[in-house]
Amino acid sequence: MPQSHTNPPHQPLQHADAGPVQRVSSIRCIGLCDQPYVLKNAVARLVNALPEEVRLDYFGINHLAWAKGFWQQEKDITDAVLTRANSLGPKYLPPR
Repeated sequence: MPQSHTNPPHQPLQHADAGPVQRVSSIRCIGLCDQPYVLKNAVARLVNALPEEVRLDYFGINHLAWAKGFWQQEKDITDAVLTRANSLGPKYLPPR
């Protein structure tokens, strides 16, 4: 049975005998949240960088995770990212 560690996009993986993935394939799979990817791209946009130039200090799994820091080509840009996000307002800030 495939495992899903997402909420709610896990529906295509759920129920091994009924889920779309299992109906068309015998591939064993798990589902994981794409939030680290989304966050990395958002940080890159905030600092006008390419996503491949940005690295996250990110830990946890799925929706229970934290970003400890942000790096651009080995330079710590955490303060710059937070300052820029604060200047843009609630759209870029996590709920309190």
